[in-house]
Amino acid sequence: MSTGTQRNALEILLGMEPPKARTARVKLLQLSETAGEDVYFDIRALGYDRVREIQRMESGAEGNFQAAVILAGVTQPNLSDPELLEKYGAPTPYEVLPKFLSAGEIEELCRRIELLSGYRQNVTQLVKDIKKK
Repeated sequence: MSTGTQRNALEILLGMEPPKARTARVKLLQLSETAGEDVYFDIRALGYDRVREIQRMESGAEGNFQAAVILAGVTQPNLSDPELLEKYGAPTPYEVLPKFLSAGEIEELCRRIELLSGYRQNVTQLVKDIKKK
């Protein structure tokens, strides 16, 4: 433990439990309107390694980063359910999303998962510039 009143970052990290994955429930407004009842998706934060894996997989010309984030981040409903794919005539989960979600809903759902994962927001604060001598 440090001798001052404020512990250093290493001491804090060593003394804390690893954070639990963040989760949330989102209501899809347009889909709810179309369905005539409220439609909720459960989402989870994606870890750094999973996001990097998605970025590598989806970096080509045919890549679909937003769909990959949604498929990895939505825990309920199961967007890979064979009955869902069959109902909408989609051979893969990537192709089923635009069958019932608008372009805006896909972008917004991806953004919600990114926010939950710590992206698209300020996660640090500059306290003081450190000048090297």
